[in-house]
Amino acid sequence: MMETSFDLGVFIFRNKMKLKNLKKKIKNKRTIFIVLGLITIASFLFVFQKYRDVNNEYRVLIQSKDFDAKKVIAENSKTSIGLLTELAKDESPEIRGCVAGNNNSSQKILKALSKDEYPQVRAIVAKNRNTPQDILIKLSKDEDTAVRIGVARNSNINPDLLEELSKDKDPQVRMYVVRNIKARTSLIEKMADDEDSMVRIYIAKNPNVSRDILIKLSKDEDPQVRAGVAGNIDTETSLLEELFQDDDDKVLEEIAKNLNTHIDLVKKVLIKLAKSEDYYIREFVAQNKNTPIEALYILADDSSRVSYYVAQNPNTTIEILEKLVENKNWEAIDIVTEKRYFTENIRKSFIEIIKSGNIFEKQKIVYSENIPEDLFLEISNVFKEDYDSLKYEYAAKYDYTEYVFLIRNFCENSNTPINLLEAFSKDEDFKIREMALGALKNRNK
Repeated sequence: MMETSFDLGVFIFRNKMKLKNLKKKIKNKRTIFIVLGLITIASFLFVFQKYRDVNNEYRVLIQSKDFDAKKVIAENSKTSIGLLTELAKDESPEIRGCVAGNNNSSQKILKALSKDEYPQVRAIVAKNRNTPQDILIKLSKDEDTAVRIGVARNSNINPDLLEELSKDKDPQVRMYVVRNIKARTSLIEKMADDEDSMVRIYIAKNPNVSRDILIKLSKDEDPQVRAGVAGNIDTETSLLEELFQDDDDKVLEEIAKNLNTHIDLVKKVLIKLAKSEDYYIREFVAQNKNTPIEALYILADDSSRVSYYVAQNPNTTIEILEKLVENKNWEAIDIVTEKRYFTENIRKSFIEIIKSGNIFEKQKIVYSENIPEDLFLEISNVFKEDYDSLKYEYAAKYDYTEYVFLIRNFCENSNTPINLLEAFSKDEDFKIREMALGALKNRNK
């Protein structure tokens, strides 16, 4: 249909241009109106023919039994009612389901499919916002839970029907009732005592419930319900401060995420969460732009992934970066070399890494051209001492290509001293000798 619309636009545009030329030649207004009328009629005939051709092509595809083609046609909101009626009788429940979910399906089609033997098809009908209310009422009593869930999820449902579904025996149905935008606030609050925690969780998250309900749910036995209150944008500051005393980390995390939480309380929460046993919560704290220095300092000794985010945090100080480099954090090494933070402690840590770090940590340091010349000279001398005595151990301990890669970093770094390059140029490995000789040749230019 998009193609048809485009063709029509081109057709009319071309004929309008012709009409402008005709106006210059034809002075009789009546003749001009007759010509314009003929062009309009021709345009409609053109569109009708194209529309008929498209539908004929669709019908051929339907009759060809090509499943994928039928599915695309059944899902297309531009497909004609006639073709959808035909596809609604297809032998495949999946095709009938696509028709049931099509916004262009008529109420007659939806009514027929609401009696489908497959509950999956009836469930899609139940969810379609064009399904008539009388059909939704019948489907709300369907024996299959998925169908009743579909009704509860319908965005065009009568609020009175949601009242009936709030009494459904299945908690999933009741959960979707409280999540439906058509549910009255009075109904949602009435369901705050529901025996199922998932229902109460979604009530706790609802921004329209009253203060009294939020206070009540903030004392719920299920921590996820309390977390729902903590994350609710409508929860008052005083209640968030009460929830700060909660023992559950998920509740505290939601307080920190809540845009309504005062920044001072957020910082107190993040310091508390920095000591959480939950890895993902500590990761959340490390990434948070509001995390205070105290919490970041605690997390600097954490696992590599958490400390990686600490290094990236905009609040991280040079002192924390020093600690991270001492712990051989790769991200911190990159940051201090990029920003040229070469304090006495960072210099000591770099030398220690060259002495006892793994080959990947050494590669990180040697790769940088930002390291001061005097520090790089010290690094090179320390490495040369180990290189003479431990090069075979290096080669055996790590993947040999990584060892060669480390030597290449030295050869490509303009700060590497000549004596180290000369040592490399005498190596028994041809690749290392070749890289070193190339570097020495470039220095002599």
